[in-house]
Amino acid sequence: REGTKAKAGEAWVHDGSTWFATKDTNTKPSTSAEGWIIAARKGRDGETTIKTIGPIEPVKLK
Repeated sequence: REGTKAKAGEAWVHDGSTWFATKDTNTKPSTSAEGWIIAARKGRDGETTIKTIGPIEPVKLK
């Protein structure tokens, strides 16, 4: 939520990416904002990939 203060060391999810606050900040996470580093960048939705390759056979355990 805009204006919410993050404390140093907190992990936040913003716009599909995971960010870590390097210092106390009330700016929203972005690559141009001081006080944030990106931990995991937003990727594609895996649901479409699963639909295009079809059903996956179950693994049989012995």
